[in-house]
Amino acid sequence: MELFNRFELKYILPWQEAEKFKQQIIEHTIKDPHTGKSGHYQINSLYYDSCDYKCFWEKVEGLKIRRKVRVRAYAENKNTDDVFLEIKQRTNRTIQKRRIFCSKEFILPLLCGVKEDSWGETIKKNQVLNEVKFLYHWYHLEPKAVISYQREAFQGMYNDRLRITFDTNLRYRMHFNLDPTFPAEQDLYLIHPELVVLEIKFNEKIPIWLTRMIQFCDFQTNRISKYCESISKGVYQGQY
Repeated sequence: MELFNRFELKYILPWQEAEKFKQQIIEHTIKDPHTGKSGHYQINSLYYDSCDYKCFWEKVEGLKIRRKVRVRAYAENKNTDDVFLEIKQRTNRTIQKRRIFCSKEFILPLLCGVKEDSWGETIKKNQVLNEVKFLYHWYHLEPKAVISYQREAFQGMYNDRLRITFDTNLRYRMHFNLDPTFPAEQDLYLIHPELVVLEIKFNEKIPIWLTRMIQFCDFQTNRISKYCESISKGVYQGQY
């Protein structure tokens, strides 16, 4: 099991501003080692929610403690059937992520209405699976939307727990083929294709050099949730 405790800041920027900021951070950062020759990597995430979208409304209503279950696939994996099962939890401003690496043939059927005994003995020794099972029954989880994007990522040169990511080509789909390993080329745009989601993730505090850069650029934080944006558009605005 992998466990992450983080704080995060999000910004939505025009492509040109994001590129300028990227050039400014180069002397303080290094490329994420997972970045391939293309300079970025593809992320596809399948999100789960209740039939009446409780997870969505918990975010909208600003619940202090909330959790989401998702299955995340990275396109650079040689075996496209390998995915991460993740629980993303927010407690006030702190983000915690718990995840395990598994095969989609194992996990997707468990989260699509199979019988109780199909979970078997496996979960008893696995904290993430045990918690996912609880959330599955508590919320009556169903697959709702796949969110995909390309990510260019950097980490601090002297602090690898500092991550700065630039997400582009954000897309979503629902109501058809919710396999997270399926290509996203035909999916709808989540935000305008010339916009970039900048995320800054850190453990305790942001370095002074980065704080000054953000202040100089006058960036305004944005509490965008990619999943909630997809539900807002696809369910409540009928764009799907």
